[in-house]
Amino acid sequence: MWIAGCSSTQGCGKAYSLVHGASGGVGSFAIQIAKSFGADVTAVCSSRNVEIARMVGADHVIDYTREDFTKNGELYDLILVANGNLSVFEYMRSLKSDGICVLVGGENGSIAILFGL
Repeated sequence: MWIAGCSSTQGCGKAYSLVHGASGGVGSFAIQIAKSFGADVTAVCSSRNVEIARMVGADHVIDYTREDFTKNGELYDLILVANGNLSVFEYMRSLKSDGICVLVGGENGSIAILFGL
């Protein structure tokens, strides 16, 4: 998602990015890619994985067991969902009007329902 929205020579500026599922393989890699493009990255993970998210480069970390990032008023240019445990509509609350949300995987079928599949 960062590659699609950014230039390797100009970067992303300070795109405000959120990675949900930040401590897993996809999420930790996404943090590193976003940072390499100059993004300001917020990671969402459990309290036991906060340090992992920081070690791979997250600027901010939200412990989802203590805070619901979809209700804190922050808006992001880019959201990568690497765990799929919220509905698309919940992610949309945290996305800027011209933002991009990419969902990787998922388990509850909300995308299929949204698009009538």
